[in-house]
Amino acid sequence: MSRIPTEALPREILAVLPQEPYDQLDLAHRINAYAYTQKVAVLEAEAGQLRTQASQHKNHVKTLERRIENLVMEVNDANEKTKQVLDDQNKLVAEKNALIQTVKKLNRDVAKLESFKRHLLQTLQDEEDSKDSMNLGIDLASDRMISNVLSSASSPMVGGAGAGATPMAAHGLGAAAQSPEPKDGSPAAQGTPKVDGKEFFRNARSRLGYDDFSQFLQNIKELNAGRQTREETLRKAQEIFKQQNADLYKTFEGLLSRHIPGTV
Repeated sequence: MSRIPTEALPREILAVLPQEPYDQLDLAHRINAYAYTQKVAVLEAEAGQLRTQASQHKNHVKTLERRIENLVMEVNDANEKTKQVLDDQNKLVAEKNALIQTVKKLNRDVAKLESFKRHLLQTLQDEEDSKDSMNLGIDLASDRMISNVLSSASSPMVGGAGAGATPMAAHGLGAAAQSPEPKDGSPAAQGTPKVDGKEFFRNARSRLGYDDFSQFLQNIKELNAGRQTREETLRKAQEIFKQQNADLYKTFEGLLSRHIPGTV
């Protein structure tokens, strides 16, 4: 059996080694077992540390996964909000375009209304001018009728009103508008207030319609012509004046009472 060279080991180790080879083998076996035990302990400690690190990494991974899930949800929410914002923006753009078209249409309508307004004002002005001309013609016709009524008062009464008719040659209503007022001592002056006939006719012409005023003048003509009585004239005048012109009727009644006494 060959011997191991002693120069392979340090002297300090050789000094503590047993002399017998079997003892040396036994020592070597125990040293080897101790070394393996220490190595296993170190490896187990490292394995424990690795398991701890792996668990920590696993927990960290779970945390990251939860964060990723939350971020995915936030991204989805952001996408939904972005989509909603884009939809709202598109709606606003459509509404803006519709409003622009509406404003353009309204501007066109306003321009048409302005043109219609100018045309209407011009038409109204033309109608007003025409009405003024018509009123002037009515006034001239009324003046002619009043002149006819006033002039008829000086003519003798035509027979035909009946025995109850009152003579009116000198006391017709036309004379009331032309003759001077009675003296203060006369019964007519004491019973009714003084009334100017022409002023009454002017008021009646301004407040009555053209047809009503013409009918009223015709009513007076019938009275002056002796074809109807004072009472019939008053009744027809009351129908013409109606309630809203009751003051005119009272004035007219005063004129008749002063110049044409009623039947007894």
